[in-house]
Amino acid sequence: MQPDFPQMFTIALHGIFLKGRASLILDPDRLPSGVSLIKEDVMQEESYYDEVFEARDYADKGFSGREFESCVFKDCNFSNSNLSQNEFMDCQFHACNMTMANVENTCLKHVDFIDCKLTGVDFGSCNNFLFAVNFKNCRLDYSVFFNNALRKTIFKDCIIQETAFTNSNLSGGTVSEL
Repeated sequence: MQPDFPQMFTIALHGIFLKGRASLILDPDRLPSGVSLIKEDVMQEESYYDEVFEARDYADKGFSGREFESCVFKDCNFSNSNLSQNEFMDCQFHACNMTMANVENTCLKHVDFIDCKLTGVDFGSCNNFLFAVNFKNCRLDYSVFFNNALRKTIFKDCIIQETAFTNSNLSGGTVSEL
């Protein structure tokens, strides 16, 4: 089966990775010894429903304008990713690294973070409409919650150091220690 154009590929040559768009059709069976072709995993669709994304590496990459409903992300790396202007509704993130992820104008509607690293994430830049998140066993150091409605938000067994909650409403929320 031949790939649709243009697709992102990584060419691995003796441990060196070269990235780019495919400008010709490559036959994987005819590549020289030591050369492999790996299709890049970039979000192509505009909306996803009830999907599981497991062990994906989106570090230093970005995708915007996507909708995710009832999706699960497991062991994914979103560090330094641009996740701005996406919508996550009824989603779960398990053991994901979201260090310094850009979530500007991102909708987080009933999103659970479990065993995640969220260091330096600015939740204050998220879209506030129906903003609802919960955290269990997460690391939230140096994160920002500015003007967030955190009513009934649960922070269970989380590490929260040097995190700003300026002008945020924490009424009815729960913070439990390790």
